[in-house]
Amino acid sequence: MRIVLSLCLIVYLSKFVCSSFTVVEAIVGKPAVLPCAIVCHGDNNWSRFIPDTTTVARCVSGTCRIGADFKERFTFTGNATRGNISLLISPAVYNDIGSYTCSCGGKTADVKLHVFVPTVVVARELENITLPCYGDTRRDARDAQWQKDGQRVLHYDSKTGTVTHGRGYEERCMLSKGFADGDLSLHIGSVSESDEGIYRCTIHDESREGEPRAVLLKVENNKTDGSLSFGTGVSIGVVITAFTAVSMVLAVYLWRRYKRCQPFQHLIKFLLRS
Repeated sequence: MRIVLSLCLIVYLSKFVCSSFTVVEAIVGKPAVLPCAIVCHGDNNWSRFIPDTTTVARCVSGTCRIGADFKERFTFTGNATRGNISLLISPAVYNDIGSYTCSCGGKTADVKLHVFVPTVVVARELENITLPCYGDTRRDARDAQWQKDGQRVLHYDSKTGTVTHGRGYEERCMLSKGFADGDLSLHIGSVSESDEGIYRCTIHDESREGEPRAVLLKVENNKTDGSLSFGTGVSIGVVITAFTAVSMVLAVYLWRRYKRCQPFQHLIKFLLRS
């Protein structure tokens, strides 16, 4: 009996060990791609498991169809003849959130889709900015973590006080000093266009989410300043030209009116030469 139970447990766990897991983060109203991590050259199936089990799409004998409830926004985005059966959602809606699975030839790949309505922070290149996040750190909160597009930006261990940065964020990011008060905001120095993306803040081994659930950082290129400066320069140039023209007309008028006044004539000649 014990052997039978052990075999059942191994079979059950193998389902999770043999399958790959991908997290996709999307913004309401924007496109999202659900990648299938397995290469499929046969019949395949896409299913969604939250809130219930539903068939999203299916390919049988080379013919692919999207389910009736999904065909308005879901399409195959990969090249199915080459084994890529990824799905495109355009646009994503909030209720697309959930767990999806693509299966083919006995293999499965899981995708967990998060859909956010993010707080938007707009910055210019090289600015120092703060991404807000707050959470309850009173209940055994061991750590806090920031991620961008699913990749680590910063991890803070409240027990040891150590901070671990993600690649490219070393010495450029720091967590707010208000962890004990629930302030988990992220400070980023000298932002660049590559910093754009969706940032998420989580607490206690990612078991709890911060507020807001997501922050969308947009970075404006400083080249826009150049076009503004050019326009401003043109305007100033026009004003200077007009002022010069008016001054010369006035000088001619004064010359004619006071031509008998020798000192004034010398002054006008000087101004006209300059």
